[in-house]
Amino acid sequence: MNNLSIKAKLLIIPLLLVCVFGATYLFYASSNTAAQNALNRASEAKAVESDFLKTRISIYQFLRKPDNTTLDKVHSNIEDNKKKITELKSLLSLEELTV
Repeated sequence: MNNLSIKAKLLIIPLLLVCVFGATYLFYASSNTAAQNALNRASEAKAVESDFLKTRISIYQFLRKPDNTTLDKVHSNIEDNKKKITELKSLLSLEELTV
């Protein structure tokens, strides 16, 4: 450190700060992306849960008043649930972690 000029010593501090801020930003950006992805998966799962409850209600309505219209509604709700489950399954699949 004694061999460096004052100009070089004064340039080291801002360069070091830029490196620290850059590393901090990269860490924040990756953490923020991971949190955002988890939030999106959770909201999608909540929507599927809501659709399951709607399907359950339509089944109860069919049991109270069995006719073709309520039966068609039950079938369409179940098919919609199957589609949403396959979409959600791809989002929630477990990835192998490498240590």
